[in-house]
This record gives sequence, C-alpha cells and structure tokens, in this order.
Amino acid sequence: THHLELKRRQREFNYNQAMQNRHFTKGVFCVGIGMATKSMKDGFHAQGFTSQCVWAVDKENKYLDIFMRQNDACSPTTSVHCAELEELELSTLTAVNVCQFSLDCAAHSKSGKSKNGFTVAEQHSSTTGAYGLLKSLETINAGIYISENVSEAQDSTTYMLIKSTLQYLGL
Repeated sequence: THHLELKRRQREFNYNQAMQNRHFTKGVFCVGIGMATKSMKDGFHAQGFTSQCVWAVDKENKYLDIFMRQNDACSPTTSVHCAELEELELSTLTAVNVCQFSLDCAAHSKSGKSKNGFTVAEQHSSTTGAYGLLKSLETINAGIYISENVSEAQDSTTYMLIKSTLQYLGL
C-alpha cells in the first residue's frame, strides 16, 4: 500500500475518533497572540466539542509570550516553537486533527504589494513560509485545515500550490 494511502487511512481514523470523542487536537502555524485559535476553541466548545492546542509556531517571540500568558487556548501542555516555518524541525511536530495557519498577509494584500512595489505576492520574502507549511503537511496529517488571510491570498500562486498539495495528499 502506498504511503500516502496509509496516511489517509490514519488521518480518517483519527478524525473519526475525534468526532466520536468530541475532542479535537490542533496545531497552529503563525499563531500570533492566538485570537483565531481562541475563537476556534470557543467555536468548538459552543458546538459541544473540546479541543487542545498541541503545538503552536510563530516567528515572533513577543507574540508567543502573550499567547502563552494571556490566551486560554494555550495550555501548559502546548508545545510552543519560536521559528520561521521554513526553519522548523519537523520532528518537533505531531499529527493533529486540525491545522490552522495564518501566513503573512503583507505579501498578499493590495496595500502590502503597493507598499513594497510588488505585482505578485511571491515576490515578497515572507512567502517562503509556505514552503515550511507544505513540507509539514504529511507530518501533521490533519483532517481539517483552516487558513486565515486577506481575501486576495486565495487567488495567489502560493495558495494555489497549497490547495494543489492538499488535493494531492487526498484532502
């Protein structure tokens, strides 16, 4: 059996178990202070589910400090990593049911492109974070991916590549 088929089966089993137990594990890339992560936790709770943020990654230590100290979506068991996504060691991540990511919007927004003199998002150095996300997809093997970004991002080459990769992986 192909390794991606085995990953698909494991992902579906894990997701079905999470639904049955009404408990989701989450991983978050570019967590910032965790407003979207907190909203997701509250949304799950409102629907009768519990959730646990297993790991969170951000390149800014000042945001991670706020996330860890003031956000109840972060628990003492949350593994917090201060790193650029493309530099993150994959062995520090574990499989989760839900992966949330908020790639840098400065590359995709109209104002960010105008300010930096870019015509396409991929000219911005921050889009290398997508590489880190893409290389991690098989490792985290989530059943649900949630992206938060400006609306212009959805039609970018970066997001087309992310969507194509998710489809290739059977998501």
